[in-house]
Amino acid sequence: MKTAGGLAVLGLVSWTLGYAVRRVGTPVALAEATPPQVEAKALKVDGQEVGALVIGGQEVLRLTQSTGGFTPSERTTIVAGRLRNALAAGATAQDVKAAQMNGQWAVQIKGDILVTTDEVEAKAVRTTPAGLAFSWASSLSNALALEPGQAAPTQPAQPGQQQPKAVQPAPAPSEVAAVSKQAEPAEWQPEEPYGDKWVPIISVLRGVKLGVARVNGPESALGQVKAVAQLETKFRSLVDLEVYIPIDADVPQSKLSRVKGCSVTGLGDFAL
Repeated sequence: MKTAGGLAVLGLVSWTLGYAVRRVGTPVALAEATPPQVEAKALKVDGQEVGALVIGGQEVLRLTQSTGGFTPSERTTIVAGRLRNALAAGATAQDVKAAQMNGQWAVQIKGDILVTTDEVEAKAVRTTPAGLAFSWASSLSNALALEPGQAAPTQPAQPGQQQPKAVQPAPAPSEVAAVSKQAEPAEWQPEEPYGDKWVPIISVLRGVKLGVARVNGPESALGQVKAVAQLETKFRSLVDLEVYIPIDADVPQSKLSRVKGCSVTGLGDFAL
């Protein structure tokens, strides 16, 4: 009887604890983790003011240049504010990336700019703006991915270092070079070779040959040019103007047939 009574009491206690857990909800240990602490710190390195962005006690990037009238520490304060707002809106480490916008490399979070890079900032750490953006994005993403209280795999940067080390290595130079090459506007290349040739100048009004002109253009169009027509006109009845047009006939017709893609680049001072 005592054993049966003890079991009954134990069962009642277990049911009561289970009911309490169901009413209270998820234990505190399983509650959603709060965003890591984001700080902006002003430092002095070799007598120069720099701004350091610190996430959960880990330094992720430093700003050394003044931009837009803001000092490095003021810029870092702005970056920290942007990051706090993004994290409060639900952004995570997976939302951080390096991207190029309007020709300038930047670190973004959910498509919004956190911080931009430039040539001066990049040269200070012997990289390119693209390489610096990827390095900062990697360091920032890794810091956000750490659990609260978890130590970073590498030591945070110490005062005096030019650039904090990322938790993961930055992209290889070949990868950065490939990205930079794709981002830079390609040098214009003509679809076909260009050439020059000399042709007679024909006066449209008088129908006589006045000299020679040098015409430049793609070879397919240049082969169609037979002469250059000279038009004489006045600008506002005050100034005499001479206009030269590459045409595909030796004698000007009632309607000039201009050869597109070619232009007059020189005039000869001798008669034919």
